[in-house]
Amino acid sequence: MSRILLTLVLIGPFVGVPVLGILQQGRDEIVASLPEGEGKKTVVRICSECHSLENVVNERKLEEMWVRVIEQMMSRGAQIFGDEKEMVAAYLGRFYGPDRSVLDGLAKARYECLF
Repeated sequence: MSRILLTLVLIGPFVGVPVLGILQQGRDEIVASLPEGEGKKTVVRICSECHSLENVVNERKLEEMWVRVIEQMMSRGAQIFGDEKEMVAAYLGRFYGPDRSVLDGLAKARYECLF
């Protein structure tokens, strides 16, 4: 048991820090790929509190469906206040609705990262 702990202590920083850097880089690329518009900053702040923005940009929902998802997140403790729910739902419905192609959102961001 002590060997495992010692190994984790010794190599943890060499493995953990690069992994965190990769995760942050991926997040930054997703944020950069989000379309500009009212609600973008709020979406980034609220939606990345508990999960990856990748979860959000891969969804395709009508604004009304986004409202339901947001309400579910609020019931789980998401900190969404005032008119933020409507603003986030409108932004996501506009840019990540069912009429958006699969190449939009994360697929586009990942493609751009390769080249």
